[in-house]
Amino acid sequence: MGSEGRTRLALAALLGTTIAAYMQVMRPDDYAGPVLLGMAIAGALAVGARRLGLGTPLSALLSALALLTYVGLVFAGDHTAYGLPTPAAVAAIARSIVRAYDFVEIDFAPVPVRPGYVVMLVTGLWGATALGEIATFRWRRPLLASIAPIALFSIAVVVGTGTFVPVLVVLFLAALMTFWAFESLHRLRSWGRWVSTWPGRRDDEPTSIVGVVGRRMAASTIALALASPFVLPALGEGALAWRSGIGGGPGASSGGPGDGTTIDPLVSIASTLTGRSEEELFRVETSASTVPRWHLWTLTEFDGERWKPAPDPTDNPSSEEVDVYQPSGAPVERLEYRVELSKLVGERMPVAFKPSSLKMNELADQADVRVDTVTGDVAFARELEDDLAYDVVSDVPVPTEDVLRKADVGLDAAGDEYVSLPPGAVDERVERLLERWTARAETPFEKLVAIQERLWRFTYNADPGIVETTADGVGINYLTKFLLDTKMGFCQQFATAFAVLSRHLGYPTRVVVGFMPGLRQSTDDGGKAVYVVRGSDAHAWPEVYFRNVGWVPFEPTPRPDAVPEYTQPDVPGDGLAGGGDAASQRNRASQLAERAGAAGGGPGAGDGRDARAREAEWERRFARLLTIVALGVLAFLAGVPALKGWRVRRRYARARDAREAIAAAFEDFEQAAADLATPRSRAETATAYATRVTRAAKLSEDAGRRLASLYDAALYAPSELRDERAREARSLVKQLKDGLWSQASWWSRGTRVFSTRGLASPGRS
Repeated sequence: MGSEGRTRLALAALLGTTIAAYMQVMRPDDYAGPVLLGMAIAGALAVGARRLGLGTPLSALLSALALLTYVGLVFAGDHTAYGLPTPAAVAAIARSIVRAYDFVEIDFAPVPVRPGYVVMLVTGLWGATALGEIATFRWRRPLLASIAPIALFSIAVVVGTGTFVPVLVVLFLAALMTFWAFESLHRLRSWGRWVSTWPGRRDDEPTSIVGVVGRRMAASTIALALASPFVLPALGEGALAWRSGIGGGPGASSGGPGDGTTIDPLVSIASTLTGRSEEELFRVETSASTVPRWHLWTLTEFDGERWKPAPDPTDNPSSEEVDVYQPSGAPVERLEYRVELSKLVGERMPVAFKPSSLKMNELADQADVRVDTVTGDVAFARELEDDLAYDVVSDVPVPTEDVLRKADVGLDAAGDEYVSLPPGAVDERVERLLERWTARAETPFEKLVAIQERLWRFTYNADPGIVETTADGVGINYLTKFLLDTKMGFCQQFATAFAVLSRHLGYPTRVVVGFMPGLRQSTDDGGKAVYVVRGSDAHAWPEVYFRNVGWVPFEPTPRPDAVPEYTQPDVPGDGLAGGGDAASQRNRASQLAERAGAAGGGPGAGDGRDARAREAEWERRFARLLTIVALGVLAFLAGVPALKGWRVRRRYARARDAREAIAAAFEDFEQAAADLATPRSRAETATAYATRVTRAAKLSEDAGRRLASLYDAALYAPSELRDERAREARSLVKQLKDGLWSQASWWSRGTRVFSTRGLASPGRS
C-alpha cells in the first residue's frame, strides 16, 4: 500500500471512530449517510488538489465551495440553481442551523435527527477530513490534524447517552495512536534511506528516533486519558453535566444517562421562562359549543426533583381507529374536531384527551402516527410540519360534581408510578398543613377540591426572578418553601404541589402539559366554531383517576378562566390572589408552548410550510444524490478497466510493423510494472528498469533483460525486425505480467485494475 496509503487509511479509521461515537448522540436514523459521503468528497478534493499542485489557500477555498454546494443540494435543493447554491439556499441552511440551536436546551440524547444537527455534523467532519489531509501531507503536523477529531469525539462523549463510552474511548485512542505511528513512519520514509550513526545497529531500524518519539507519544496519551475525567465538563458536575443526564439542569431527564428520549417539559418551563408568545400555534374546527384542553405530554413519575414523561408513544394503529383505554360506563361526550397546525414545533400532536379515531390529511402518512394506548398521547414519527392537519374523534369525560362526590379514587388499570413518591417528599410541616386544609372534607373529591381552593389563595407570578427553584427545577425543599413560605409561583409549582399532596393521600395523580382551549374566533360557513390556540395558552395541570370515571382534570393554578365547572370553589372573590380578566390571565401561561412558539416563529422558522417541507425532504434528496454518486462509482469501476484494456488492444492494433509492435509490448509491460511494482524513473534505461522490476518481484531476470533488448533493438536497430521478434516480445510481456500479478498485494492489484494513472498520457514511444 505504501506509507502514504497506510497513513491515509489510519486517518480514515480515526474519523470513522468519531462518527461511531455520535451513535449515542443521534437517534438511529440515517444521519451517517450524508456525513460519510461528505467526508469522501472532502478527502478526494484534498488529495486531488495536492496532486494538481494547488496551494493550501486555493485548496481550502475549493473545499469550502464544494461543502456549500453539497449541503445546499441535500438540505436546500429547492433554492439551488442548476445544482449551485444561491443566497436563498444559504439562508435556508442558516435557518435550519438556528432552528436546531433553538432545540439544544430541550433535546436530550439521543436527539432527533433534525436537519440543522446533520448540517453541523456534516460540516464538522468535512472540515476534519480536509484539515486532516492538509495538515498530515502538506504541513506534516499530525497533532494539528488530530485536533478536530478529538474535539468532535469529546462533544459526543459530553452530550451523549454514555452508552459504551469506555469501549469508544479505547477504540478512539487506539485509532489516534495508530494514525500518529503511521504518520511518523511515512515522514521518516520521506527523508530517504536511514543511515545509523551507531555501530552494530541495523540501518533499517532507526530506533534512536522512533523509540524515543513513540515512548513520549504513548506516555502523553496515557497521561491525557487519566487527566481527562477531571477536565471534561460532562464527567462530574461541570457546566455541561446536565446534557448527559448526570447533573441537573434544563432539559435533564429523570431516567438517568441514556434514558433521555424525551425531555422534562416542566423543568424546561422552570429553567427558561421568559416572555409568552402570542403567535398562533394551531387552530381547531368543531361543531361543539365548548372544547376541552389539548393534551401534549403526560408526566407520570416524580422523583422529588423532576417529573418524568411517559415513554414516547410507540403503537402504530393499523387503521384510523385508536384503541385507548377508557373505563366502561364512564360519562363521556363524543367530540369531533379538526386540528390544523401552523407553528407548533416538535413531534407531539395536540388532541383532546384520549382519541378514539385519528385521520391524517393528504400531507402526511397515517403510518407516521404513534399513539400511547395508556395515556392517550399522540406523536408524529418526525417533526411536525406547517399546514399538517388531522381529524380526530375523542371521548371526553364529562363528570359532574354529584358523580365525583360518590366516586371512589383509585386505579383500576394503571401502574404504581401514579401513586409513588420519593422518601421525604412531604415533611411533617406539610403534612400538618394538608390535615388543616382537608379537615372538613369527607370524600376524596372534597379533599381534592379543598386543596385546589387553598392553592387558589396563593399568588400567580411567572417571573423566574421571583420564583425560587433548585438547580434541578422543583425540588423537595422548594415544594415545602412554596407551600409554607413564598406561596407564589406559576403553573409548574401549582401542578406539582397539587399532585404531590394528592399522591400523599394515596390518590393516583399525574401532571399533563398542553394548552387551554384557546380563543373562539369565528364560525365558518358550515356552522363550525374555530378556536385559535397560541403560545400564551400553554398550561400544566394535574389529573386524578376516579374509578368508573377516568382521569379528571383539576386546576390549582389561580386563573378563574381555567377552573373546571365541577370544581368551582366556593371562595370569596377577594380571596383569590392573582385573579383578573381573561386577557391578563392569558399572559400567565407556561413556557412550554412559548418555547414552541418562539422556535416556530423565530429565527429557525423561516418561511412557514416551505421551510418545514425542505426539512422533511432532505433524506429523499440525499437518497437521490447518493444514487447518482453510486451510479457514477459503478461507471468508474466498470469504465476504467474497460478503458485500460481498450488502450492496450488499440496500442497493439495500431502497430504497423514489428518495431512498433515491440514498443507497444514494452509499454504494456511498463504500465503493468508501474501499477503492480514500481514506476520507471526518467533517467532509467529499459534494461535497468526491467532488471530492477524482475529482481524486486523475484521473476526471471533473463526474461526481463530479453524484453528490454528487443525494445532497444526496436528503437535503435538499423535493419528491420522480423515478426517473430514481435511475437516473442508479447509472449515475454504476458509471462512477466502474470508473474507480477501473482506476486502483487491486494492493494497493488486494485491499483492495477482501477487506477487512472497513465490514462491521460500516451506513454513512451
